[in-house]
Amino acid sequence: MIRQYRYGEVDPKELFSRTKMPTGVEDIVAGIIADIRKNGDKALLEYNKKFDKNDSEDLEVSAEEIQAAYDSTDPELISVMEEAAANIRDFHSHQKRNSFIISEKDGIVNRIWEVAKIWKSPVVGEKKDVSAGASVLKNLYYQGK
Repeated sequence: MIRQYRYGEVDPKELFSRTKMPTGVEDIVAGIIADIRKNGDKALLEYNKKFDKNDSEDLEVSAEEIQAAYDSTDPELISVMEEAAANIRDFHSHQKRNSFIISEKDGIVNRIWEVAKIWKSPVVGEKKDVSAGASVLKNLYYQGK
């Protein structure tokens, strides 16, 4: 289980200290990755048995298993993780590019930019945010050198 820390309850020196990584870890991991690249699912199944003590031949987690894991997770941990995910999405949404230029062939430049994020509904006064997946894009093609 992941250890949870509450701000103010733990000495910052303990919270932010780095433990020394065991030597040779990089070589071990590189060997595992090389084995999986070479032997594919067969190697994954072997590591699944070795590290997870799981003899299953199925590498896919079923929807039922996911739901059971979710149901057995502390609701407070789920809440904290959902809040963290929202914070990460919010932070990175500000890094999103609003326009870009593609110039793959001589004399042809494609300039693409976002035209609208808010769509006005036919219902008077109602607005819907469509930025999540359906932004309106416009292409301009400039010919010539």
